[in-house]
Amino acid sequence: MFKILLDDAESSQQVYLYAFVCMLLIGFLAFGNVIGGDFVADDAFYVVKNENIRSVFNPDIFLGNNKITISGTQFNLYRPFYIFVLAIEYAFFGLDPTGYHIINIFLHSINSFLLYSLTLKTINKKLLALLVALIFAIHPIHTETVSNITGLSELLSTFFMLLAFWCYCANEKAYLKYFVSLFLYLLAIMSKENGAILIGVIILFDVCNNWSNISKLKSKAFYYLGYFLTLLVYVSIKFSLRGKLTAQQKLLFNGPITERIYTMSLVFAKYLYLLVWPSKLIAFYDAFIIKPTSQLTLSVFLSLCLIFGLLISGFILLWYERIIAFAILFFFGSMVIVSNIFFDIGVIMAERFLYFPSISICLIFGAIFYWLINKTNTLKIVGLSLFIVMFSLSLMRIHTRNLDWLTEEAVTEAFIRDAPESPRVAIMKYEKAVGLFENNQINEAITLSKQIVNQYPNYAQAHYKLGIMLQSQGNQKEALESFRKAKDLRPNDAEIKLSYAISLLNNNLLNDAKSELEAFIKNYPNSAEAHNYLGVTYINLQLYAQAQKELEKALSINPNYKAPELNLIELYKITKPKQN
Repeated sequence: MFKILLDDAESSQQVYLYAFVCMLLIGFLAFGNVIGGDFVADDAFYVVKNENIRSVFNPDIFLGNNKITISGTQFNLYRPFYIFVLAIEYAFFGLDPTGYHIINIFLHSINSFLLYSLTLKTINKKLLALLVALIFAIHPIHTETVSNITGLSELLSTFFMLLAFWCYCANEKAYLKYFVSLFLYLLAIMSKENGAILIGVIILFDVCNNWSNISKLKSKAFYYLGYFLTLLVYVSIKFSLRGKLTAQQKLLFNGPITERIYTMSLVFAKYLYLLVWPSKLIAFYDAFIIKPTSQLTLSVFLSLCLIFGLLISGFILLWYERIIAFAILFFFGSMVIVSNIFFDIGVIMAERFLYFPSISICLIFGAIFYWLINKTNTLKIVGLSLFIVMFSLSLMRIHTRNLDWLTEEAVTEAFIRDAPESPRVAIMKYEKAVGLFENNQINEAITLSKQIVNQYPNYAQAHYKLGIMLQSQGNQKEALESFRKAKDLRPNDAEIKLSYAISLLNNNLLNDAKSELEAFIKNYPNSAEAHNYLGVTYINLQLYAQAQKELEKALSINPNYKAPELNLIELYKITKPKQN
């Protein structure tokens, strides 16, 4: 088996079978510990709450009516084949995440095998092909894509791109494979928009492959035209169904083009770092982790130098080492759509965007290890040792990172651990505190909420919820202080203003409560709760006629509201002796 996989002199077709089995085993070895994981993060929007996948025969899947809104932002996505595959998965697995995870791991293994096949087909070096595929199979940057069920879109798009590229690399006279390639290209784009970059990858491959005789590319113009027309078909369908190609609003950048260039230079530097050293992986990158900037700072300058230096090196290497040249230029070309330079995609950075582009670093590392292993005994031992160390460390990193994707709580804890400076952490902690409170773990909820408001003193909602928790424990004095802070931070929030007024009443600050409630009712005259508590305040102030009027008003607004009815009974008990 190993001789067939490694020896170029062995021409047996079994090499593909052995390679496939190898990639499958390694895929499940690397990602098997996530199979028992739950639906997490965006899985809720794409699977759990997505009514469009409840039937594979739902026409809305292909008619573009499956709009996805995440964190209040509606994304203008048209990925019908991705949604269709999710519908197929739902038909088999329902809301059991196990099957979804197995499919993701299987697809990743298939993509690793396809990368092996393509490398072997184009370079014809078995060991190099195996090294490249193995590095791709166990690169830790892929954990978000493979371990997160929503990552299916990246997996599908990459699958169809690699398959379409394989068909393109067939004999030029194999027209059937060419048309199959065009169809697969369309499926790649319909799985995720990133698939559109395949046409650029194909042209880059031909340029690198024919650099010494670039004029040969003229004969391929007809073939390129087919891919451009296929892309035009997708664009036309999306525009006709959705009315626009990208989001109309500015999601991330509102400044000049230099703001995008400077900010994204920092992002690209971070991407390159993660490809080489994926030690600290984060589920959500936002503007507080990568801060938008319009200033040419030292870090921006160094990032731009790194990017331009790599691009220049890529072009220079076309004369000397085309595999490395292709890898470098491939990375930047495959990142064009998610670069935010040409249009705002609404996400500043994501590890899943590196799934297909990571082939670049796999080619570079694969070529380096191949060069070492094919040298003298000393270098061969160094190369093998380094590869074994890298392989082992990558597997360990994947296994530990997979644990962060097992449950929603694990995702939250991992993000709090890895990105404490992000405001999203405050929201995650807040949601955890609310969960504790709802599960009657009130003391733990109060402790966590106090930590949140100490760390994020301007988080109005956290102050408000802490007030509710303290109030439920009878700690009216501290509750009032929490409501006061929430009201100062968010003075126009009706819910906070009413809770603050009620807290004044609970602390027997009757005149203050009276003023707050009367002012509140002027703005919200149909609030039965406000009229009820103002009535209670009037009772305590011995303004019984006014109290009766407010309580009756509360009942007229909401006849099913029991509190004012009970308070009217108490008012009757108080005033009855005075009538005798």
